[in-house]
Amino acid sequence: MEFEERYFREELDYLRQLSKLLATEKPHLARFLAEKDADPDIERLLEGVAFLTGNLRQKIEDEFPELTHGLIKMLWPNYLRPVPAMTLIEYTPDMDKSSVPVLIPRNEQFTTNAGEIRVDEVLPSDAKKEEPPPCTFTLCRDIWLLPVRLGAD
Repeated sequence: MEFEERYFREELDYLRQLSKLLATEKPHLARFLAEKDADPDIERLLEGVAFLTGNLRQKIEDEFPELTHGLIKMLWPNYLRPVPAMTLIEYTPDMDKSSVPVLIPRNEQFTTNAGEIRVDEVLPSDAKKEEPPPCTFTLCRDIWLLPVRLGAD
C-alpha cells in the first residue's frame, strides 16, 4: 500500500479547521493554534495525527482488508482456515458377497463421472450444455466400510 498525500492533506486541513474553531471557543489557546505563529510542537502533533488518520482512511476506503481480517480472525477463525476440496461419495459394496468389513485405504483416488453429475439448471434450447470436467479426490485416511444396511422393512 502506497502512502497517498491526498489523505494526509485532507486530514490536516480538517484538523486546522477544528483548531480555528477551538481557538474561537477557547481564546487562551489561540496563541498555540494560530496559523502564522503556531507552536511548532502543536504543528508537528497535528501533522502526526493527520498522517495516522489519513492512513486509516485510506485503508477503510480500500475496503479495509486488514481491518476485516483481524475482526474475522477474532470472531470466526474457522472462515480463514484453508479447506481442501471435499465431496461426499457413496460406496456400495455387494452386500451378498461381503459379510466382513472392507478397508478402503488412505490415498485411494476417486474420479467423478461427468455424465452422472446432475445440474438442475434450465438452459435455452439453442444453448450447448457443457459437461463439467471430471474431478479426482483422494482419501486422506483409512476408512472401514461395515456391511450394515439401515432401513425399515
